[in-house]
Amino acid sequence: MNLISMLVERKLNLCPPITRHVVVERDIRVPMPDGAELLADRWVPRNGGDGLPQLWCVPRTGGVPNSAST
Repeated sequence: MNLISMLVERKLNLCPPITRHVVVERDIRVPMPDGAELLADRWVPRNGGDGLPQLWCVPRTGGVPNSAST
């Protein structure tokens, strides 16, 4: 556990995590009904236990400028 993680956990009164040993699968393509594909990261416990799914929604442009900036 790093110090920042511990401080945020205490400040927000969060329960401690089941495990901090995870495997991250990055850039999994998820097709949307409109034909777009979103990229997702999947975080699962390293030991394959009963981990809850984690969903992170953050914008990622991948270096491609968006249409609002052109």
